[in-house]
Amino acid sequence: MQDQSFIQYIFMSRFTTFKFALVSIFVFFSCATFSQIQKGKILADLYIMAPTANTFGQVIWPSALERGNYRRLGLPVGFGVKGEYMLLDKLSIGADVNYSFGGYQYTEDFYNQETNLTVEDAVHKAKYTKFRAMLISNFYFATKEKYSIYTGVGLGYYSRSETYSIDGRYEGDFGELFFQSQNFLFPFQLPLAARIKLGGKVFFSENIGAFAEIGLGGGSFLEFGIALK
Repeated sequence: MQDQSFIQYIFMSRFTTFKFALVSIFVFFSCATFSQIQKGKILADLYIMAPTANTFGQVIWPSALERGNYRRLGLPVGFGVKGEYMLLDKLSIGADVNYSFGGYQYTEDFYNQETNLTVEDAVHKAKYTKFRAMLISNFYFATKEKYSIYTGVGLGYYSRSETYSIDGRYEGDFGELFFQSQNFLFPFQLPLAARIKLGGKVFFSENIGAFAEIGLGGGSFLEFGIALK
């Protein structure tokens, strides 16, 4: 029952994020006052992405939520930067790089089989990092005086690493227990990032504006931030 409730919580949270994304894009378009995107322009976006695994307090074992002093590590959002060059008035090529990190920790007694000793209230930590670097191409199918709407694709490199550690201090010189493994959640993860997306940009001056984007793969469902040109 507990695992089922956890899954339901994640589903409802993501549905709420979807509604927020649509409202955000509508507000951006409604408030826009200036926009010029044409051949030869260089565009850049600085953005926040959400949700990430850490937004929902991702755990390896949901039962960890019940253990002592449980808390999240890291941030509930990720960060990224994009750059584009307009090959044509409606078509761009560029690059997208993003990064997220997080995890959790809790305290629980730990029995070390090698030493036959038990560490009381040992700190258990699980951490992850995600990095993506993609080549992107966007097609601006609607460019008006107040806004520009685009769809696009991205393809590139994906790296994920995780560590799990148990830190116990013993009497004597046993020191710190540390266990590390690569990809303990997805041991056969391919180093490939891909994304399809739909978004829009508005500019409030010659060079500064805002953007919002929804997409699948290669990052989070929602990305939003500052648009520069």
